[in-house]
Parts: sequence; C-alpha cells; structure tokens
Amino acid sequence: MNSNRAEPIANDRIEYLLQQEHIYQANKSELLARYQGQYIAFENGVVLDSDLDDRQLMHRIYAKYGHRDIFIEYVCDPEPQLSVSAAGHLFPIH
Repeated sequence: MNSNRAEPIANDRIEYLLQQEHIYQANKSELLARYQGQYIAFENGVVLDSDLDDRQLMHRIYAKYGHRDIFIEYVCDPEPQLSVSAAGHLFPIH
C-alpha cells in the first residue's frame, strides 16, 4: 500500500461542494458587485468572510468554524482558465 496516495473524497462531500458551487453561480452577479477580486468563504448563499489573501481567509475560517468543508472561491469575471502541468502545477492560460 502506498501511504503517499490521497484518500478518495466521499460522495457526500463532493455533493456538498457542488451544491455550494451551484448556489455561488446563482448569486454571482451580486457577489461580483461586492467582492470582485477577493476570495470568499461561502456557505448556503451566505458569505462567511472575505479577504484578498486566500491563506489568511482559510486560517480565519478554520479557526472560527473548525476544519470542515467550506466553499472558498476567488470572485472574478471572467473566471481564469487553468492548465495542469505533468508535475501537477496549475498555470493560467492566456
């Protein structure tokens, strides 16, 4: 057994995050008006917190809500297109 392999994500966690993505997209125009260029922690239509720095946002969110699944998204339009290299790094597509 390879201990370096990541555990698969449970279906209920994937469904929860997909549901949050759907709610986010349904509210995107309002979110763009207020949070463009920021990262938001978003749950069930409510912005829990926002920041220009995603790491600072995650630290605050996990400190307040514990380590659980919370939808965090960078609010921008258009959304950046990313490419994954063979080494697993993300690069913007221009």
